[in-house]
Amino acid sequence: MRRLLLVGTLATLLCVPAIAGSVVLTPSKDNSIYADNAARSNGMGPSVFAGASGGGSPRRGLMAFDVAGAIPAGAVIESAVLTLNLSHGQPTEAAIGLHLLLADWGEGASSSGGPGSGGGGGAPAASGDATWAHTFFDTAFWSTAGGDFAGAASASQNVSTPGSYVWSGAGLAADVQAWLDAPASNFGWLLRGFEAGGGASKAFSSRNTPDAALRPALTIEFAEPAVCGNAVREDDEQCDDGNNVDGDGCSSSCTIEAGTAIPTVGEWGLLLLAAGLLWLGTRVFRN
Repeated sequence: MRRLLLVGTLATLLCVPAIAGSVVLTPSKDNSIYADNAARSNGMGPSVFAGASGGGSPRRGLMAFDVAGAIPAGAVIESAVLTLNLSHGQPTEAAIGLHLLLADWGEGASSSGGPGSGGGGGAPAASGDATWAHTFFDTAFWSTAGGDFAGAASASQNVSTPGSYVWSGAGLAADVQAWLDAPASNFGWLLRGFEAGGGASKAFSSRNTPDAALRPALTIEFAEPAVCGNAVREDDEQCDDGNNVDGDGCSSSCTIEAGTAIPTVGEWGLLLLAAGLLWLGTRVFRN
């Protein structure tokens, strides 16, 4: 004889999509590093730099976001879009790539000055700052000077004149998903511009720029994970009877247990009919 799964049957038959969510994050830290001086940084400066200076010396930006602190564990990242404000720089069009960082790094108290001061040369590194040589000045070092990062860019965008630019695509979404699944691996992105010649350095507003509207913004769309035991069948759940108990047809992991059968449409109709007749009988008896 088949054992029918009655409790939560509607939830078993009807699967609803996962709950969608969206967050907009500003960086938890950012910085700039300078190839021509391994003792300079820009941890508290209003700009993050990428590309080569007029003299041909590369600058690279660093930026990280606290993904796990804003999105529930187990969520599925559907999209990630980074918006940066290009505040100033050489007008030459150049591609800026976002490269996945492979080592942790720091943001110290160094600052190259306020808005309008340029700041492309950086400032003397403070304790804990990232520099071209250091992950944390002046006690810890990159494996490779200039930063430890993935060779292929996760996303790239051409920039030229001041204004707002966006980076998006499957590569960014994959990076954010990896950071959510393994927060200890979240070191952020390195911004790398054109470095083969001079005159292509770009300055982007940092998290420390006075105008909050111009700060970096990472917009993430995600689907929240299914919750077993909430009486709603979601995503890959086979059933959900509103509890996390084994032995009642729907297991504690929301799978249908052996020997359990879900009522067919006809059986479900008969069950509803029987319930209706029972209700009608109680009404007649009371009257």
